[in-house]
Amino acid sequence: MPGAAYLGLDKAAKGSWKDGTGFARRGGYGYRFCSGNATFFNSMPAGFSVAVSSPTTVAYYDSGTPTTASLQTPTTGQSTWLMYTLGANGVIDYDLTAPGSEWIYASVYCYELSGGARIQKVEVYDGATLLATGADSTVVVPGVWYVFRVWGSVKFRVGMVNSLSYGVATSGIFLDRFLPHYAGGAAPAAAFGHLAL
Repeated sequence: MPGAAYLGLDKAAKGSWKDGTGFARRGGYGYRFCSGNATFFNSMPAGFSVAVSSPTTVAYYDSGTPTTASLQTPTTGQSTWLMYTLGANGVIDYDLTAPGSEWIYASVYCYELSGGARIQKVEVYDGATLLATGADSTVVVPGVWYVFRVWGSVKFRVGMVNSLSYGVATSGIFLDRFLPHYAGGAAPAAAFGHLAL
């Protein structure tokens, strides 16, 4: 049975998902960037996949090269991958298909490109059942990671906390394994371990 728990926000890393040597801070196990091209910068382990969709109209902001170590923040001119909804209070879904043989970290990165006032949340669902919610209390500048632990196939829904004339913006989802490896049905402790905030 799918499961999920919200672990917290990481605001310190901002857009950094690799260190200076290219070692992944986030996404060491797999990653799926939002882009107008569904195969662009999409790397998942065997048995895993992520589909990105929205029930509302969306647009994309793609720039930079896939080798860039940082996602966009207000103080860097790094690469940007964003999917954002047009119109009020849209949502964006990441549908994660996973074998359900271990607990993994899943981190969703959101960034306010336009300098607006988006305050966002990420909810995790098993079908129509809400499993976990991560919500911020401030605008998603200069980049926020919403970090969960998940088991099995689930849906991540990025939505709004505040009501605005425009919708949500998100860059991608990044997967990491627990160290040491945790298999079986028992959830590990709620600590971040090697993926410390």
